[in-house]
Amino acid sequence: MADVARLAGVSMTTVSRALRKPDIVSPEVRSRIDAAIERLSYRRNLVAGALASARSLTIGVIIPSIINSFFAATIEALEEGMAGSGYQLMLGNTGSSAEAERQLVSSFLAWSPAAMVLTGRRHEGETVRALLTSRIPVLEMWELSDHPIDMIVGFSHPSVGQLASAPIWIGTTEPLIVTPASPRPPCRPDTRRRLKCVCLSVQARSAARTGLRH
Repeated sequence: MADVARLAGVSMTTVSRALRKPDIVSPEVRSRIDAAIERLSYRRNLVAGALASARSLTIGVIIPSIINSFFAATIEALEEGMAGSGYQLMLGNTGSSAEAERQLVSSFLAWSPAAMVLTGRRHEGETVRALLTSRIPVLEMWELSDHPIDMIVGFSHPSVGQLASAPIWIGTTEPLIVTPASPRPPCRPDTRRRLKCVCLSVQARSAARTGLRH
């Protein structure tokens, strides 16, 4: 970096600023720094930067499945959103296992990530404590809660299920849930309980309508 600063005629602090936050450096100065970097074939030492700031330019993202197209689209959107920021994703796959998530969070935190992104709201207590202790931004996605770890973005699964089922199951007396074949359980125990409640609710409404017609 000292060689880049000397060739560009600026201080090392200015070079550092241009690399970390190019928008705060004037276009003319940034152009000189870029030319010096290209001439010297300089490559930024991200490890040294992480040691100096105690934070790396990585963002840990943990999802339950890498083959599910919904989560694949989410990862792609995150990458597009971070394009040009200098941050890189560090991806983990839990296979819908809370224990695997705990291990991944522990491993990722050892790399001093700038932030963590988790899927869902149900985590082991040790996972939550580790994230709170890290004091980094934490985003939970794909669900909603009044008590997130830090930030949350998503939707209410029960509400979506009720809205989707209303027009589909009108007149249905024996609702059937079809899930794909998988070595893992098709859904979590709490999800199965909600599905059972929806089915019972549909049966009750259908029985009530049948009684009214008679």
